[in-house]
Amino acid sequence: MRLISLIMLLSAAVAVAQTSGPTAKLAWDYDDMDRIDGFRLYCDGAEVWTGTDKIVGMLDAGIGAGPHSCYVTAYNAVDESQPSNTVSFRLVTDAPAAPALRLEP
Repeated sequence: MRLISLIMLLSAAVAVAQTSGPTAKLAWDYDDMDRIDGFRLYCDGAEVWTGTDKIVGMLDAGIGAGPHSCYVTAYNAVDESQPSNTVSFRLVTDAPAAPALRLEP
């Protein structure tokens, strides 16, 4: 059995448990690609992406703003692997509101 380790690639200057925007990605390592057909990414209990890449952008997976918990599995025609570790994070997709500027006497 192969261990799949799921990591989160964060944009610069964000907190560990929070990431932002379209550059946020989930990535994982898997060294036995010849024995699998692909990967399935699950977030918040639902399958959100299937493919052969070992990295996926949040927007590509349809992950919206808010808190999420995700894991990945490998699959082939016979079965699906056990889940990887779970990554929990909060995705921020909107910039903060602009401050109101005023001139004071």
